[in-house]
Amino acid sequence: MSRIRAVALAVLLASPAAIVGCTYNDDGGGHYQPDPSGPIQGEGWTLLGERRVDGPGDTDQVRISSDRKYRKLRLEVDRGGVIITRFDVKLKSGTVVPFSVGTLRPGEAREIDLPGDDRTLSRVDFAYSNTGKQPGRISLYGR
Repeated sequence: MSRIRAVALAVLLASPAAIVGCTYNDDGGGHYQPDPSGPIQGEGWTLLGERRVDGPGDTDQVRISSDRKYRKLRLEVDRGGVIITRFDVKLKSGTVVPFSVGTLRPGEAREIDLPGDDRTLSRVDFAYSNTGKQPGRISLYGR
């Protein structure tokens, strides 16, 4: 096998899409997020998106194209700790629901109950910083 094919195969096998078996869509900002119609993650959670926390004052957003109603969101952090200064959930109706999250250490998770009946999500906006020099990665799940 040629070196190029071996590298391409290694990249494909190491990609999150290969691990969880779903397709990923480029959201136009260099971020990839899973197709919400993909398989359900363990314990009924669906991965909505992952972002790398690159430093102080970092902002990102996860767009959700599904019409599914979610009861809860779950944030998981690995690699480096993250201080979340803004976590806003925008519903398809246009309503923005802000949540206070605070600091999450590597390996820590936080579940957030979504209020009311209108729980069809449009996007989630983040503002955050690293707690140290190690970049963190934050994963957003819904169920």
